Amino acid sequence: MKEQAISWKVEKRYINNKFFYLSLFTGVGLGILNAYLDTFVFFVGPGTFLDFLLFSVPVTEAFARSIVLLLFIIFGYLFSKKYYQLEENKMLLEYSLNRSSEAIYWLDQYGDIYYTNQSAAKTLGYTVEELERLNTFDLHKNDKRYSKQRWHDNWRWLQEVDILRFETQHSKKNGDNIKVEIVANLVVHNGIQYFVAFVRDITRRKAKEQKIDTLNKKLEILASIDTLTEIYNRTKFNDFFKQHLAQQKRYNEKITLIMFDIDHFKRINDLYGHKTGDYVLKELASITKKHIRESDIFARWGGEEFVILLPQTDLDEATVVAKKIHSTIENHIFKNAEKITVSIGIDIAKKDDTVESFFLRVDKALYRAKDNGRNCIVTY
Repeated sequence: MKEQAISWKVEKRYINNKFFYLSLFTGVGLGILNAYLDTFVFFVGPGTFLDFLLFSVPVTEAFARSIVLLLFIIFGYLFSKKYYQLEENKMLLEYSLNRSSEAIYWLDQYGDIYYTNQSAAKTLGYTVEELERLNTFDLHKNDKRYSKQRWHDNWRWLQEVDILRFETQHSKKNGDNIKVEIVANLVVHNGIQYFVAFVRDITRRKAKEQKIDTLNKKLEILASIDTLTEIYNRTKFNDFFKQHLAQQKRYNEKITLIMFDIDHFKRINDLYGHKTGDYVLKELASITKKHIRESDIFARWGGEEFVILLPQTDLDEATVVAKKIHSTIENHIFKNAEKITVSIGIDIAKKDDTVESFFLRVDKALYRAKDNGRNCIVTY
């Protein structure tokens, strides 16, 4: 019973409206007119449905007129139903467009805004009426790619590809800019082409992405930089080491490696404390950076050991660099600490070297420097 009541409620609105009444009264009016003409003009006798009710006309004539009136009633009902269904669909579509979180724009070939929805107006701070008096160039004041001068190029491009997806900025009514993502399609309505754009505000998303990128960069730095000395750590140095050794084999480049160790560093920690020891490491790294090129790879290998990879450098040139570093450290005054010296090992890469074989030779040269009394430079 409940379903029937709902069904009658739905059908009733298709009857109780102006279109149905117009059709009904048109049928009745035509019947009355026909009865009048038959009776008083053509003198052929009454023959309409109303004549049957009012003047007792023959049943056959009344039945025929009744069928005509019934057809008008059916037509009125069907037309009314179809009209209101279309209106409901239109209202539903309009409601859906205005409730959409995405801004929607219809642009004509001149860039004028033909239609927009409530979301677009709310996002930019306009009313719908104000926004529909603007054009796309008013929204892209800070993006020359979509200026008035380039509009026709963009229009032709859309005609070729049929769909576009891109990011840009839109200018709000108060002058602020927001970042947006646009998906645009070319549609034809009533024989006219329109640029239909679905626009999403991605300002917050971009801000989050920026924060994530910044965080990732910080994490990358933490993963590759020694936090105490602020130079590369062992892991990052190994990555560079492998890359440059591979280039050396491919292009026959000269690569040298310097490794040095602070002499008697344990004694510095024991006598002056770890705080002074950390200071010595930081100061030594700062001094060394002044005597190497930007292309050189300088890293803390571990503890008090440091390594420098010198691309496109032969053994003699590397020895000159090592002597400068050795001399500068030896003559530098470290606050609250005794005189600091270093032992240095050097070698140049060979064609058949691996990372392990090359490093092993430099490591042996360093230990020879230590065996020779420290505070010296040894080439393997």
